[in-house]
Amino acid sequence: MASPPAGSKIEGRNMYGYTDYHGPGMVETTNPQELEEESDDDDDWDPLRPGRWMEGDSLAPPCGTSIKVVHGLLEFLSLKETDVLYDFGCGDGRICLEAFFTKHIRAAIGVEVEDDLIQRFRYLIDTHTTQNTNDSERFICAIEQDLRTVLLTLIDQCKEKEENRPEEVTASATSRQQHLLEKKLTMPTVIVLYLLPEALAEIEPFLIELLEMLPDLKILCNTWGLPSLQPTSTKHVTDYENSTILQCYTQGSLLLSKTSN
Repeated sequence: MASPPAGSKIEGRNMYGYTDYHGPGMVETTNPQELEEESDDDDDWDPLRPGRWMEGDSLAPPCGTSIKVVHGLLEFLSLKETDVLYDFGCGDGRICLEAFFTKHIRAAIGVEVEDDLIQRFRYLIDTHTTQNTNDSERFICAIEQDLRTVLLTLIDQCKEKEENRPEEVTASATSRQQHLLEKKLTMPTVIVLYLLPEALAEIEPFLIELLEMLPDLKILCNTWGLPSLQPTSTKHVTDYENSTILQCYTQGSLLLSKTSN
């Protein structure tokens, strides 16, 4: 059994509001409203307490997707065993873990920049992974990196594969490579995003490029959608008194946006 990451208050309530999740089939079902009512004054100073907005240039809300919404999201996507899912801003990796272990997809890759959360994700992977779970065909992993870097790397590697040639070593190519990952990435069939509107607006050009190059790609936005694209399908998931909208974008979204302009 893996040990909890050092320095992370896994059993407390200050892991960015993520302590309701302990892996596939292991979740606390506390009503978020009750959690707020139980909050005492001693937690008010804690910058990582659930629901508290963090300082800094955060691209994602500082709270995890509820497990009911996670399950609704995965059903909405109609995942197949051949799917490769990326969750950008994955938090504790709950979407990746549920997709990998309950939907048995080929690969689940979570991208997260917060060290405490990436440690939590890796701890949960180690806790629930058996010797035969990860192999050359199926794998789940956490990437500690800015999601923009990973998106740019996917675009670059997709173009390289599309052109079927090694990249020329030029000054511009060398400059661009400084901002990319060296490792080869598996191309996504599904991308999940729970990001703030300004973050979605910033990365939308990258997502459009991927949609243009990957005909089977689905992009699922939780709560906030892409500003200039129309979703090809939507779904509402109700969790307690809250209703969450899920919006799915495909290559059809590119056609819808062209015809509406």
